[in-house]
Amino acid sequence: MKCTDPRRAGQAVLLALALAVPVFAAEQGGSEAAARALIREGERSLKAGDIERALRQFERALRLSPEDCDTYTHLARAHGAAHRFEEAHRVLANAMIHARGNRRLRYQIELVRGDLYRDEGQREQARKAYEQAVGLRFFNREARRRLQVLDEPEEPPLPE
Repeated sequence: MKCTDPRRAGQAVLLALALAVPVFAAEQGGSEAAARALIREGERSLKAGDIERALRQFERALRLSPEDCDTYTHLARAHGAAHRFEEAHRVLANAMIHARGNRRLRYQIELVRGDLYRDEGQREQARKAYEQAVGLRFFNREARRRLQVLDEPEEPPLPE
């Protein structure tokens, strides 16, 4: 069947190009952009509570951009949300290798590490990670806030 309407033919061409561009961009060095898109999708999945989907998206992003330290921290957070703390800490160790002394990245890693320890119930380890983060940046408001929350007494459970 031939398409004789030039507008419909033009729309079909644009649709075909739109579908091909992301694949072409990833193949032509746009892997960082594709990885960023996967990270955004992973963050949305994590917020929506779809942890397994978020894990898959972060892992795909890591395959596209294996040097990106931020991707490791997202993946570690997702493993933490799934209560896979050992795997999350292993991923953070890899993140530290890729941080290469970058204080901003190390700050983010220590915040995530502190969150993981806090969620595991290891308050002293969490404190050490947050204190490490405080020492890494002059503007360390988030690390100080997390330390303050950690120091607040836990509220007893409400009677049923």
